[in-house]
Amino acid sequence: MWSAAGFILVAYTREESSMNEFSAPAPTTTERKTDLLERSIARQQAQLTQEGYELIVARIADIHDRRMIELRPLLVEPDRDERHVAEFESLLAEVAEWESLLATAEIITVDASTYAGRVGLGSRVQVAYPDGETTWVRPVHPREAFLDDERISLASPLGHALIGASVGDELQVDAPMGAWRCRIADIH
Repeated sequence: MWSAAGFILVAYTREESSMNEFSAPAPTTTERKTDLLERSIARQQAQLTQEGYELIVARIADIHDRRMIELRPLLVEPDRDERHVAEFESLLAEVAEWESLLATAEIITVDASTYAGRVGLGSRVQVAYPDGETTWVRPVHPREAFLDDERISLASPLGHALIGASVGDELQVDAPMGAWRCRIADIH
């Protein structure tokens, strides 16, 4: 007769023996470096750009002034949908998280003289790719990175490669899917 503990042991042994066939690949060196950088940044005081700070404040206001107001009547209906409750609770948690970040963050101002011609946190950078395409990016604290399409996390492979570079520098970006090259075309 099989005991519950015996079954778990057998299931674990089967899982372990077939791990090579079905498990996810081990993280690459680049993925490990990015993970370590993200953890290091998370332990430090957050530095947000003034614009990022304002966008986060606007996000909190939007949640309070629009999204929660839309959800409140749905929460008191007799046949309420529990997805609305979950969304409301998620918004409350998001606001608490943002407010906690803002309470401890250092707000930085970025202008032309801040980094003396080099890329720094919050710098607006035009990146040129080998195919001739260019794009504008702004390396920022990871919590600020989602606020618009131009912002990229300082912990991302490109964000990490950009810091300290100047106009004309050729960079190698060590990304999880392979290394690639780019050039700094402009910095604002």
